[in-house]
Amino acid sequence: AAYIPATFIIKWGVAALASALMRLMTRSHAGATVAKRVISAAAGECVMIGGYFAYEGVLYGFEGALANIIPNVIQASSGVVFASLFMIPMTKIGYIKRFFE
Repeated sequence: AAYIPATFIIKWGVAALASALMRLMTRSHAGATVAKRVISAAAGECVMIGGYFAYEGVLYGFEGALANIIPNVIQASSGVVFASLFMIPMTKIGYIKRFFE
């Protein structure tokens, strides 16, 4: 339960950065390519890694927070891969497709 407030704020930051970066990249060059999705998701996940490190540093001390960097990097990397792959078929659905054109 101690992670609920931090997770809410951190995940908001991830989504805000990733969507802003994607919007910026697709504004000048039409289309959301897989590479653009990966770049924006990876940038957003850096917020997650840094956010949890800072939060855990306050809770456990920064030496203790270092132990969770590798698991957070694994979580972030798999999130980027699976989300990027999942978006390929999802953007073929008409209702969802209109948000990505």
